[in-house]
Amino acid sequence: MKKTILFIFFNLSFLSSFTAQEYKNDSIFKKCRKEFSKKLCLSDEDGDGILFYLDKCSKEYGQEENEGCPWPDTDGDGILDKDDQCPTIKGFEEFNGCPKPYKPDCNARRISDSLKMTNLRADHKDIDKIYNLLSKRILDPIKKYHLNSITLYTSLIDWDIHCDLPGCCLDWKNMPSNYLSSKFWNKAALENFYNRKEINAILFSTKFVPDIMPEFKEFADPSLYSFIMKYYKKDSPRLAISKGLDEKSVVVTVRIEFHDPYKLKIFLSDGNRFSTDTTYEYDGKKWNIY
Repeated sequence: MKKTILFIFFNLSFLSSFTAQEYKNDSIFKKCRKEFSKKLCLSDEDGDGILFYLDKCSKEYGQEENEGCPWPDTDGDGILDKDDQCPTIKGFEEFNGCPKPYKPDCNARRISDSLKMTNLRADHKDIDKIYNLLSKRILDPIKKYHLNSITLYTSLIDWDIHCDLPGCCLDWKNMPSNYLSSKFWNKAALENFYNRKEINAILFSTKFVPDIMPEFKEFADPSLYSFIMKYYKKDSPRLAISKGLDEKSVVVTVRIEFHDPYKLKIFLSDGNRFSTDTTYEYDGKKWNIY
């Protein structure tokens, strides 16, 4: 007798749950009935407790919060996408599904950068002579404007701190572009520019503050350092090599990108009439436009 009562109670509860779900999702159920039988629509073939007509993955055991489907593991690291902060990259549970965070060895990086700079200086200590062949040509793209008085405005050294994520910073003395720039704007090149009749002045955007000068002295060629000191003033951080004030002088900005020691892109602009960029490459004998 007791078994009969329990069986009836179980079936009434089971049917009432069907009725509640059917009533709650009446439109979905009706749509299912049009395509399948009522019996199939109210079945649970995969045994996940989600009825066929509500289960988008009716043959796979899934979760109700994922519409009856199992949670995917896109990257195959054993951590379900719902719990994985890096669902497309294999990771570890202790890092919430992400790879182990990279912690750089900044000291090793500094040693490596210093060694690279030492090699660069040793391998290209006389590259200034090759650059002098190019510096004579860099104003060629603007010759058609027949400028009679030009103020060259450029950068010699970049003192800014450049940091790689997540925090190793590159010392300015180990930046290849700084070394190559100091070789391009060497003493002979600066003197040649200054002596050209169309050049009225050379201005550097680089700020030469007193605190940095001892380091710059060790970094730059002695001849370049001595030449700069002729025009250096402690109370004026911008270095200016000028023949005198000329209100008609056109400021031409020169910016150099060093792709490698023998391949340079040079940008020229007066901020108004012209803006050019030309890439030059040295073939061992001469500079060619790339």
